[in-house]
Amino acid sequence: MRLYHYSNKDFKGYIEPGYFGENTYTRNDSNISGLARAFYYTEAEPAEYLLRGSKYLYITEVEPGRIYNITEDKRGYIQQGRGDIDKALRLIKRNYKGVIYSLGSYKVVNLFSRAKIKQRKTLTKPGIYAIL
Repeated sequence: MRLYHYSNKDFKGYIEPGYFGENTYTRNDSNISGLARAFYYTEAEPAEYLLRGSKYLYITEVEPGRIYNITEDKRGYIQQGRGDIDKALRLIKRNYKGVIYSLGSYKVVNLFSRAKIKQRKTLTKPGIYAIL
């Protein structure tokens, strides 16, 4: 599964979830769960409005079977966590590399561990890329 990550940070080699909560896009999510994770999209375009000013678009890949669909929650992690998303995510992390869910019209993936960068694109204008 190909994933896309927007950032102003100039990552070298890997995207690190340790930066989680540093920007306004993830700060609210960090209040729900302090579990470090990096946010990705399953499609490169169109980027969410808030991310259109990002300097870089990073591309990585992950095996689809290592991503848990938290919306469907077929294994009942949310119930096991008694509705506490932080507890549910920590339970999911034991068996999966991340979670996938819908955010409006976007499919979002949160990865719990660092991801190797396959490609980096410098965003010259919103929606237009120049490959480095």
